[in-house]
Amino acid sequence: MYAELSDFFYVWEKHTLGVIWPDIFCNEFTNKRDEAVANPARFISAGKDKAKVANDDYEAKMAAIFNECHRVLRDDGVLTVMFTHKSAGAWDGLGSALLQAGFTIETSWPVSTEPTTSMHQARQNSAASTIFLACRKRPARRAGGRVYLSGIEAGVRAAAGEALRRSADQGLTGVDLLLSTYGPALSVLSQAWPVHSTETTADGTSRLLFPEEALDVARDEVVRLMTNRLVGREVSFDAHTDFVLIAWSVFGARTFPFDDARRLALATGGLDIDELKRAKLLTAKSGNVALTEPTSRLAQGDGPGVKRDRHHFERLMPSTPCATSSTTTERPPLGIGPTNGASLSTTLSSPACRVW
Repeated sequence: MYAELSDFFYVWEKHTLGVIWPDIFCNEFTNKRDEAVANPARFISAGKDKAKVANDDYEAKMAAIFNECHRVLRDDGVLTVMFTHKSAGAWDGLGSALLQAGFTIETSWPVSTEPTTSMHQARQNSAASTIFLACRKRPARRAGGRVYLSGIEAGVRAAAGEALRRSADQGLTGVDLLLSTYGPALSVLSQAWPVHSTETTADGTSRLLFPEEALDVARDEVVRLMTNRLVGREVSFDAHTDFVLIAWSVFGARTFPFDDARRLALATGGLDIDELKRAKLLTAKSGNVALTEPTSRLAQGDGPGVKRDRHHFERLMPSTPCATSSTTTERPPLGIGPTNGASLSTTLSSPACRVW
């Protein structure tokens, strides 16, 4: 993690800057105990719960940080948060910490943090950006009834759709294009906070909404807009089909980095890579994933995959050439279709629709 990386510089600076500021460099290595990071390796003693304990520790430290920021910030001041984590769970933790500390998210914007000429980026068919959130202290809300998710859902969808169009116009691509909608969605949530869930707690009272629930709405709207654009009309697929369609659109190639696949899976219905592997939609090897060939998706008996009798397709979407060279950076207009130029076919009438 970051603290471990800092040790490389710390040991050198201790012998130079440490002469001037000995109190800062009094320890042998950097302070790792107080680092706000979800690192399960630090909680080995928790056994199988180490990941949950690490996340709880991360959220508690983030809440303490933002509470202190709220205390020292002027009433008319602005808090700018730079967030580079792509995990939906991390966004949930960040949103919870900001909301509980008393902040609203006024605006957000993605900033490219790697040059487009980067050979690393070209080989990975991905883009890198950092999301900046501009926050202010939340004023006391006017008296009124409780606000529920249904009361802000339309606003979250509108904010996500507008962010998607704006980011695409500005040249943002890849998974970052999808995740650029998270800030605007949290902004709508924060402006109306506190927002309640229709679910109740053990004592019968309605609980506060988790930010992740608002992000679910944003993801659903992004998937709907991108799928409709690709198909050419309003249509509804299952989460697996959404993943395959949008993967072709985002990456324009059959093979792409594992971590980008993981983030895209989260953005298209909260899926995970193991679930997609069980469904025979992809394989994973050496830090990459590859969408499986049609013949590899055939189901065995009642197992996962495409049924052998699924031979009729009501709609064909003509494919476009996709990037096959490791140094190709161009993407097709729609970015869908197998690399061999065959047609990408989908069954639109089946309740359990799958991309063939």
